[in-house]
Amino acid sequence: MARFHLAPSLELAREFIDNNYVCLTVEAEYGAAVVEGERYTAAHHGPAGTKWAGRHIGGTRHSPCCDEEVPWLDAGEYALVSHVDLDTFGGCLRAVPEFQDLFAIERSAFWALAEWVDVRGPHRLAQSAAFEDDLRRLRAFWAWSKAEVPRHPRDAVTEVTAVVQQAGEALRRILADDTELLAAGEALRMAEAELNRRTFLGRRGPVVVRESQAARDFCNHLYAAPNDGEVALAVCAYCEETGAVTISLCEPVPGISCRELVQELWGPEAGGHDGIAGSPRGLDVGAEGLERAVRLVLDRLGWGPPTSPEVW
Repeated sequence: MARFHLAPSLELAREFIDNNYVCLTVEAEYGAAVVEGERYTAAHHGPAGTKWAGRHIGGTRHSPCCDEEVPWLDAGEYALVSHVDLDTFGGCLRAVPEFQDLFAIERSAFWALAEWVDVRGPHRLAQSAAFEDDLRRLRAFWAWSKAEVPRHPRDAVTEVTAVVQQAGEALRRILADDTELLAAGEALRMAEAELNRRTFLGRRGPVVVRESQAARDFCNHLYAAPNDGEVALAVCAYCEETGAVTISLCEPVPGISCRELVQELWGPEAGGHDGIAGSPRGLDVGAEGLERAVRLVLDRLGWGPPTSPEVW
């Protein structure tokens, strides 16, 4: 089997390819930078109009899991990835001859769903119009991944060949409708639905407002309200255990950075990224902090002052 390596940063990826002959890269994308393989590059997250733009934004690039041009690799040849998820695993497994049964024509709808979720986000799954059987298989993979895929260090290149092998074996079982793995996927779906219901405080225009009791109940990925399933533009959530407020966007909004918003509210010790950011660690900003965050996000999204002064 080929040897797969994970490089979590552009610097590590460049150092690795400088010292190794890397035949294939799969989603080795770091912002606007793409690290190319000697034989093939499976990438699709480039900006519109560029070489690596995906077909979902008018480009020509397929998601790696749906890219039939990915070449087979011989045993011992090197491939490089930037992260591991279903799309990346699919692209890697396309390069492994013994797993070609996963990509038989009758499996194409499942991989099309994997591509759809990769470019639009799991929070839009209800809009996918996918077959229910494939939705169950997708959730089964998520449950397997959550339980079995380890966290990898962020400061080193890690060989992930064994994880790719295990993912292929799990997907073979899932696509054959293994009852144990499908049941785990259904349990995950039910737990997520309960988390959605339990943390939901309300909706204010394009903002879903949430509150969790424990840090393990992370809920900023839950953009769809439990009452109507409508997808919001943003989530503002307060965690009682940590005292933190986290702001997230379901997709990029021009001119809005979550990191800049939380730093405007709580200073430079608040941080994160453009798509998700939180209040300073160790500071309990309380319900007042949640209200301030909601009001600021509403203002920046062009909704002005909210009609109700209270979140709950």
